Amino acid sequence: MFSPIFKYRQMILIILTATGLQACSTLTTSTLSPDIMTDADQYYQNGQLAQAEHLYREVVATAPRVSVAWFQLGNIYVRTNQLDAAVNAFQQATQVAPNEARYWVNLSLTRHKQAQQAAFLGLRYLPDDKRLQLLAHSDTGAQLVEQLP
Repeated sequence: MFSPIFKYRQMILIILTATGLQACSTLTTSTLSPDIMTDADQYYQNGQLAQAEHLYREVVATAPRVSVAWFQLGNIYVRTNQLDAAVNAFQQATQVAPNEARYWVNLSLTRHKQAQQAAFLGLRYLPDDKRLQLLAHSDTGAQLVEQLP
């Protein structure tokens, strides 16, 4: 089985070499290096999220149909507690590749985390509300959210 980095790089190479670049009309070989995803993935795996974010943002600015770049941006935003940005990135990924289950899973888990944060906020004002307590302390998806790849 190939590593995710290999698959991402292979995907970029396929896009770059496709005749007419029909899969991604905004992408040109002169504007996006196939190594940019490899570099971004390496930064991501090493926990250098600011550097990875910068490169993934460069990818989506140049080639907005590279769904994995949107997905990785979403993961970075979850890890840096920028949940609205994460939801946006995961939505972009699902629009580009709607058959990719992990994109939908991460979108759902991020929204769950947002709901949980809203419930905690509500408990500041209504500490005895049983519904808010249940939502705030629900582990249904919270443990999975912390394990987002």
